[in-house]
Amino acid sequence: MPDITQKMLTQQLRELEADGVIKRIVYNQVPPKVENELSEYGWSLKGILDSLCAWGEKHITKVYGAATEEQLASIQEITASSAALVKMAEELQNIVVRFKI
Repeated sequence: MPDITQKMLTQQLRELEADGVIKRIVYNQVPPKVENELSEYGWSLKGILDSLCAWGEKHITKVYGAATEEQLASIQEITASSAALVKMAEELQNIVVRFKI
């Protein structure tokens, strides 16, 4: 997710933690280090998100109509961003968020 800011990433991770989708692991070290991993509940969402992304890809032309090559590239980028939620299931195991105090 290249365009996400540190603030937005932190906010989204905190919301996912509050909802029980991820677990936050704080390491007592300098500089501070925090890791996030999917909870068991979070892993239970993978199939649903896979299906939602597949449905969106199948029906995107109903909403947006036929697209030019440039629009297709933009749509694919948007779809990839949506699919990032699915990929987050795998990537959250490796994401390390560092907070500067």
